[in-house]
Amino acid sequence: MKDIEKYIGYYLLVYLVVLGFYGFFQYMYECQGQSLSCAFSKDGFNTIITTTAYVVTPIVAIIGFLSWKNQFNSQTISKLSFQAINLLNTNLNKKINLLYWIIDRKDKLDELDSSKDFDHMEYEIKENTKHIYALISDLSRITTNDNLNIYLDDWNQACNIYISDLNLLKIRITLNLINLELNKSPEHDIDFILLYVNLNKSYNQLQEQIRKNILV
Repeated sequence: MKDIEKYIGYYLLVYLVVLGFYGFFQYMYECQGQSLSCAFSKDGFNTIITTTAYVVTPIVAIIGFLSWKNQFNSQTISKLSFQAINLLNTNLNKKINLLYWIIDRKDKLDELDSSKDFDHMEYEIKENTKHIYALISDLSRITTNDNLNIYLDDWNQACNIYISDLNLLKIRITLNLINLELNKSPEHDIDFILLYVNLNKSYNQLQEQIRKNILV
């Protein structure tokens, strides 16, 4: 918007310069440089007003269009941001549900080891995460928020780490159950809370940046 305002200013400045040259030569031609009274006439004023109207009208139209465009862009960005927030919340819930799925089966070796539910849920989450990443990447390109891309990459990295940790968690629980069946000591305790805390932090940081684009 600032660039457009600058060009409109240049446009008006050039118009005023041309108008000044026109008035000067008109004065020299009509009045022979003797008196300003002969340069002021009804026809002259009508010509200036008509010319000015031709110049100002497109400027007003341009400003009106740019104002509408900026408002439309702001509304579009706001809608995309709101959509991204909802998708992030849904995605987070799915990841938490996947963690609970493992926790609920931490004493059931057969279900934990052979069930295809985990693989299906993991695939669904990964695809959903890709969709969200693409949406927020598009959003970052049409906003002036430079931090959005940074937090988006941090969030994506945290998601990948979380899924990897869940797979490791599943393997470790399985090994623990096998060790218990073999009367061996289990592996060290598994921190379920830490998995969630690290992931939730990245979600909160990203959502905070996106909320800045939502119109109240």
